[in-house]
Amino acid sequence: MLMFTRAMPWTFKAGTLCYMLTRTFSAGGATGRPEHVLLPVAFLTLASVLPSTVSSVVDRAKTTAYIVQSALFLLCVHAAVLALEEWDGQQYTVAVTQTCVMHMLCSQYKTLVRHKHLLVYQGAVRCLIALMAAVSWSACALMMPLVKVEIMAVVGLMFVGEVVGVAVCFVAAVLLGLCDTAAAVFDDKTL
Repeated sequence: MLMFTRAMPWTFKAGTLCYMLTRTFSAGGATGRPEHVLLPVAFLTLASVLPSTVSSVVDRAKTTAYIVQSALFLLCVHAAVLALEEWDGQQYTVAVTQTCVMHMLCSQYKTLVRHKHLLVYQGAVRCLIALMAAVSWSACALMMPLVKVEIMAVVGLMFVGEVVGVAVCFVAAVLLGLCDTAAAVFDDKTL
């Protein structure tokens, strides 16, 4: 399931970019860390799929792929934020978090609309995703620091969600291949 490889709607990208550009001309603003957004989103995302891990679902393989890729995406976003902090790109961590979290939530919402019986309580999960998208985008907008906009940072910001999504799909495919190989080896030894 390639759920994170599709592009996020450009209206969200343009909103993030416009807000970041307006922050170059204004002063002040709240300070915050990307973890203040990532932790609640991670908790609510994993809590929303918890009933599907213990209950029966229509297609266990698709549900497992949804859960694994969502967890991997959150880990990759956190790794990207840590890398930016290490490489003196702290002024962009909130914008990257905002773009990646919106990409993840939009992709999850589209996947749940496309696959009707992927999760248990899917209607409630879609409502939770829409609420998380609005709250997380607003929280990141309030935490956006005063940034000096560079053209390469803007280009990178526009496509960071897709890059992380492709990386997640690649890592998930490698993990699936390794698990299938290990299962085949284990099944051969038990016979």
